[in-house]
Amino acid sequence: MRCSTCGGGRPVSPEALSVSRAVLGGGLNAVLTLPEGPVTYEVESLATKALEAHIERRLRALRLLHEA
Repeated sequence: MRCSTCGGGRPVSPEALSVSRAVLGGGLNAVLTLPEGPVTYEVESLATKALEAHIERRLRALRLLHEA
């Protein structure tokens, strides 16, 4: 995720950015009460991609969770 000036990365909606900031700012409990929807799916995808980039591996088990 980068600013529009730096380019690259992937676009992130303002809503997903707000939810991500809440999680990182200690508001995970409040975020977990949000209903599932486009914003929560976007945040989940961002978090997954960030974790996969950090560990330099794909998370295969996530596919199993989504299929259940």
